[in-house]
Amino acid sequence: MPGNETSKNIDPEAWASLRSAISRPFPKPNSDQIALKAIDHLGDEVMKVIDVA
Repeated sequence: MPGNETSKNIDPEAWASLRSAISRPFPKPNSDQIALKAIDHLGDEVMKVIDVA
C-alpha cells in the first residue's frame, strides 16, 4: 500500500513463519504454564492454559 509505513517494516520471512501448524520452540516459562491459542479461518478463537511442570 502506498504511504503505509507499517508494511515497509515487516520482515516477510518472519511473517511467513507465523502461518504454520508447527509451533516455534520457546523456553519453558517460570510459571510452569503455557497458553495455547488456536484461531480458525473464520477468526474464531479458543485458548487453553496447560501445566508444563
